[in-house]
Amino acid sequence: MPKVYVIGTRGFPNVQGGVETHCEELYTRLSGKLGMNIVVCGRSPYIGETSFAYKGVNIVSIYAPRFKGWETLVHSALSTVSAIKARADIVHFHNIGPGLFIPLAKLFGCKTVLTYHSKNYCHTKWCLLCCLFLRLCEKVSLFFADAIIFVAEHLADDLASKKKVNANWQVIPNGVNKCFYEGKSSSDIFDRHKIELGKYLFLAARISEEKGILDLCEAFFRSHIASTHKLVIAGVSDHKSAYSETVSQYAGKMDQIVFPGFVTGNDLAALYRNCALFVLPSHFEGHPISLLEAMSFDCKVLISDIKPNKDIGLPPECYFPVGNAEELAKKMTERLFNEMHCDYSTLLKKFNWDIIAEKVSTVYEDLLI
Repeated sequence: MPKVYVIGTRGFPNVQGGVETHCEELYTRLSGKLGMNIVVCGRSPYIGETSFAYKGVNIVSIYAPRFKGWETLVHSALSTVSAIKARADIVHFHNIGPGLFIPLAKLFGCKTVLTYHSKNYCHTKWCLLCCLFLRLCEKVSLFFADAIIFVAEHLADDLASKKKVNANWQVIPNGVNKCFYEGKSSSDIFDRHKIELGKYLFLAARISEEKGILDLCEAFFRSHIASTHKLVIAGVSDHKSAYSETVSQYAGKMDQIVFPGFVTGNDLAALYRNCALFVLPSHFEGHPISLLEAMSFDCKVLISDIKPNKDIGLPPECYFPVGNAEELAKKMTERLFNEMHCDYSTLLKKFNWDIIAEKVSTVYEDLLI
């Protein structure tokens, strides 16, 4: 049985982040249904100091400093050394920052896989020096990886087509868990935060610049929707910043903006199921899992017109110009009171985690032949 080490996620369960959701859904399937020996290198500030097993996956706690910029770098270096010591057959790196250590893993005989989730250097939270460093990580990752998985067509089109890739590659998207949206979704979160069912707009996202949360708060502040609805933003900031402080100030300005923190399980399911409109104002995305989750709950959606969102293939009425708070305010009112609704069933068929796990399993098998 091959031993697969996973590097680039904070860990799971109940850890905020798209990569974290991706890894939880993927590796619990690879371990449970496909019988692989999966070891996930989790970050101690998020999962605690003790290693544990979760749904057949071994979660190993490895030190990471809680400091933006250094957290990923230090943790990835230590995790790569751990994988080498354990004589891992395959080391699967998630995103380009951790991918800097792909050559080190290969030097000691490990096969390597890179999953490219997003162009991190496009995020405005990074300074120029950090962006240049991330571009270096990208070059190293794409050149040295034995196999590459892009989570979206737009990433493959931009990178693989420009001959930046020196390995076999394919597109394997994120998915949505069918059990998540068919299961129980009752919750007392509405009483706790004084939210009325069907009378709120909803976003589930990390509090970070690339998510466009200030655009959403400003648009809500400008619109007349606040007289009849609340805005619920479920998520927290990984690190304190001027941006997160500015976002929190909106909650102080308006009782109608609610920040329930990081939400999971039945609370999250209930917030999706009972919202009047799901809004995703992101400036940058790799492949938006929260949008897929909203679609799985049959939510009415309004999303920014960035390429990753447009690649999902929703009707034009579902999009607004990214970064334009005035237009967003106008479109929110239109979508909220317009009866037009989309049938997502056909679109969601290609985002099946079981099929995705089978495809990743094939990537591993091909490397070990």
